Amino acid sequence: MVRIVPWWQLQWPNHMQPINGLSDPCPGHRFAHLCSKKIEQLLPRQFPPRGRLGESASPNKQALESSARSTESMKYHRFLSIPVLVVLATVGSIYYVTVFIFLEDWLGLQSSAGSLNALIFTFLASLCFVSFFACVLTDPGGVPSSYVPDVEDHATSDQQPIKTGIQRKRCDKCSVYKPPRTHHCRSCRRCILRMDHHFIWINNCVGLRNYKAFFVLVAYTTMASIYSSVAVLFARNGIHGKPTKPFFLNSFTLLFGLQSMILSGVVVVGLSMTLGTLFCWHVYLVVHNMTTIEHYEAIRAAWLAKKSGQSYHHPFDVGAYKNLTLVLGPNMLKWLCPTAVSHIKDGITFPTAHFPR
Repeated sequence: MVRIVPWWQLQWPNHMQPINGLSDPCPGHRFAHLCSKKIEQLLPRQFPPRGRLGESASPNKQALESSARSTESMKYHRFLSIPVLVVLATVGSIYYVTVFIFLEDWLGLQSSAGSLNALIFTFLASLCFVSFFACVLTDPGGVPSSYVPDVEDHATSDQQPIKTGIQRKRCDKCSVYKPPRTHHCRSCRRCILRMDHHFIWINNCVGLRNYKAFFVLVAYTTMASIYSSVAVLFARNGIHGKPTKPFFLNSFTLLFGLQSMILSGVVVVGLSMTLGTLFCWHVYLVVHNMTTIEHYEAIRAAWLAKKSGQSYHHPFDVGAYKNLTLVLGPNMLKWLCPTAVSHIKDGITFPTAHFPR
């Protein structure tokens, strides 16, 4: 049997202080206090506790800040890679050998010509380091979580995606919609916008947002390696072609031997040829507005088109100068600045060329 107690006979909590100095508050206050206590017991089960204005959003803000900090730490963890450390050690070694050994034996760092050449090479080496850090630390660009293909644009024509190669499809591995020119990277385990390739020497993908830094890096390292090769080849000659020191008595030969001198020359010259070839290759890609993946896809597409009696045109090739501005930017003064990337768009849509049917 349930006993119904009137509200004015409810037991007053022991811990509650008298209200307005009264030893026995009015029954209305008792009932209001009990109701408020009951509501406070129920509210935490459904809603988080609220304080001053704006405090309820603080957990989300803290989560975003912690996520941003973890992303920044992940970027710097890319330097903890053997290929990246090898690159840094190689660049530092080439700089030391070129300036303090070859230029010293060739021109002498105390002379005006030697100081000028050392300053020029130091400037090139600094640009190489800045471009390398930009490649490693810059995110290549991932597919936005809110991206959904434009249905109207996709359904304009059934033959247009086949002719242009612009197809919007879902990735089989990460199950996201892939914008044009997007490919999945197995090393990064995600889809990269305008992916060129995964470069192990920067421990990062080369994609939409760091391709310019990569291109400028290759250009600077090519110039620096050629400069170092010239210093190696003329290390035993003075300013006017006369030997300043006997070839077998220079500092490098005395310290490391003739074999080490020849080995250093072979490494620097070979590096110059390799980087020069890579630079020419990417100049070709930039002029045609292609990526490395798209180049090999274009070979197959051209073969299929030729087999069917048609001609293939790369859909994103809008002219040499326009292609250069799309990658390097509209301002020519900033073409060799690896961090000047304000011209880069969202990576979802790209200008295409219109060819007659």
